[in-house]
Amino acid sequence: MSPREQEATTYQNLWDIWWVPYAITHGANIYSTPLLFWPLGSSLSFQTMSPLMAILSAPFQAVSIPFAYNVMLFLGFALSGVTTYILADYLTKNKYAAFIAGIIYAFSAFHMVQAYSHIEWINIEWIPLALYFFIRMLRKEAIYWSAIGLAISLLLTIFMSGYEQGLMAFMMLFFVFLAHLVYKQNRKIILSFAFWKAIGLAAILFIILGSIGFASAISALTQPNSQTTLNYLNDVYHNALWSNDLLSFFLPSYHNGFAYGLASTFYYSIYVGDPTSRVAYIGFVALILALYGLTTSFKKKDITIMFFGVGIIFFLLSLGPFLQVGGSVTGIPGLYSIYHALPLVNYIREPGRFDLIFMLMVAVLAAYGAKDMMAKFKDKKTFGTSTILVATAIITFIIMFESAGMPLSQTFINQTTTYITVPAFYQYLGSHQWMGESIYSIPAVPNQNSQLPAQWTGLATYYTAISKTPLVGGYVTRENLTQQLVLFNIPLTQEVVDLQNATPTPYISPVYQNPTNQTLLSFFNYNTEFVTLQKGAFNSTIDTYIETYLYGTFGNPVYNDGNVIVFQTTNTLENSAYRSFVAYPQLTQWAPFKTLINGTPEQLWDPINPGAIVVYAPFPNNTNVQQALNSKTETMVNATIGFFGVAPSGSGALYIEEETSSGATPIASFNFTTTIQHYSLNVTMVAGAYGNTYLFVPQESQQAAQSNPLGVTDITFSGR
Repeated sequence: MSPREQEATTYQNLWDIWWVPYAITHGANIYSTPLLFWPLGSSLSFQTMSPLMAILSAPFQAVSIPFAYNVMLFLGFALSGVTTYILADYLTKNKYAAFIAGIIYAFSAFHMVQAYSHIEWINIEWIPLALYFFIRMLRKEAIYWSAIGLAISLLLTIFMSGYEQGLMAFMMLFFVFLAHLVYKQNRKIILSFAFWKAIGLAAILFIILGSIGFASAISALTQPNSQTTLNYLNDVYHNALWSNDLLSFFLPSYHNGFAYGLASTFYYSIYVGDPTSRVAYIGFVALILALYGLTTSFKKKDITIMFFGVGIIFFLLSLGPFLQVGGSVTGIPGLYSIYHALPLVNYIREPGRFDLIFMLMVAVLAAYGAKDMMAKFKDKKTFGTSTILVATAIITFIIMFESAGMPLSQTFINQTTTYITVPAFYQYLGSHQWMGESIYSIPAVPNQNSQLPAQWTGLATYYTAISKTPLVGGYVTRENLTQQLVLFNIPLTQEVVDLQNATPTPYISPVYQNPTNQTLLSFFNYNTEFVTLQKGAFNSTIDTYIETYLYGTFGNPVYNDGNVIVFQTTNTLENSAYRSFVAYPQLTQWAPFKTLINGTPEQLWDPINPGAIVVYAPFPNNTNVQQALNSKTETMVNATIGFFGVAPSGSGALYIEEETSSGATPIASFNFTTTIQHYSLNVTMVAGAYGNTYLFVPQESQQAAQSNPLGVTDITFSGR
């Protein structure tokens, strides 16, 4: 279906186009979903969605979601060519040249690979239309109608192509505006009242029509940690990873089947990391035509030089924070570093995507070049109309050949094409009314040691479109810490991650207890009815280990098709929930360290911030758990907190506090020495789902001195 070296995005795209019409028909907010990262849900304000495309695809989803996606994929290419044709025909008054421009832009190597990978990059058709209307405004041609067209084009860019393209469109129009200020013949128009009146009309229309979508984005930006979420992976390392290599502009796409067999190790080196984000091939026909158009523009001192200037700016931005040549980072700083330092607008973390505007400028200049070339031959009576038509067809074929984005070998096709199959289990759930249960899918988080790290979390996300059942986890464009903690409250999540690591480490915690109890209580609280294992995510050794654990914990599976195994949790959870002490340490508040105590290496934990632990106490054995939870009455139990403590670098005091509705209440203090010792205290806890929070607080001097930590380990909670 969709060629992509990282299939997770394809699955996310499929889920996106399903979710929007589903949310609308069920009265839900399209920018927030309860189906992912259950039970908290997930904001989709930063998701790379295409809401309008999703709505347009709804009729085709009656066939299937993949079918609808492919229809919109082909439509995106067609419309991109049409709108660029409209722009170029307006500028050159030459339909053949405009047709060539449309082919260059719509079927650029950049568009081919990006459209296969990201739903919003299918639709690049509205930026040429925005430029068309803006230039008409600058020329005072139907200025108010053009203002309306500009506003609608920008709204379509944002809500069908995404906020990144919207930002690029505004940047492009800003530079076009500045360029027109340079030319005296245009300066009067820009400074005229009519122009600014038209700009005001466009702005008002833009704000009113887009207010619903903008309100959601503004609301998301005002939430705590929104900037952290917005700038997820937006750092120099990832910026460089997603930047264009200088040579990538002159070497055919990594996905070009005609060039792939001739490629060398050096050729592959420029695409290392993320081939999709580093494809920027211009095409030599497009380049020659654009350079010819630029040459004639310089001779005429024409305004078309503006397109060259704007193109150069976006070309430099696409090179990223440092210039890369042949797969090597030169250390030469790039224009992107300045862009990245600008607050509010530095949202685009993939510099290579600025290639979009560069290719539009190339297409426009190529249209001028083709027009002038045709005029030259026509003046010499070398070409007639029929000959120009044939020449246009030949040029089109060469451009398509150069920019081809499909591989030829079956092996490479398998690497870049996503085949969608849905297990019958998910189809069964989708045909039954959701009763509030959720699904936990293994693996629950991306495997960073895999070439396809998020493939399986992406696939699990897509399955929710079929099952209509919430997923504990999922794959979204920009995650936040809270979403991750929903998953890592389940020790099984971390244990699977450790198994996948090249050098696995055991699950460690300051609390000494059976991690299975914590996993099961999390499943109970998340109302997790099913645990699924995607066998293809693991090698046979890991797969056998996980299968054995799940069989031992939940018994025989309720579904097994050889690829997906499904275990039902009901009986196990009913027999285990709130039958033992289960503690959830806030691991971000505990700093692990190892040290020698009396010559023996010890794994210790330093409580910081301070170190908090939420403890769920069990009901008495004869209590009906579900009935007790429903009654919401408090059942008190006597308990003992035990732990080992040491001050490796000297003496130190540790205070234990209990968090209550009125604040933290000190309940005990202990003086640690250089000898590890066992300490304990008796407390009274509330049984059930209320949770009891205990704070391990080092004395102030200890908390401030990182070089002299306190060591705590093997914290236990038991009845008395």
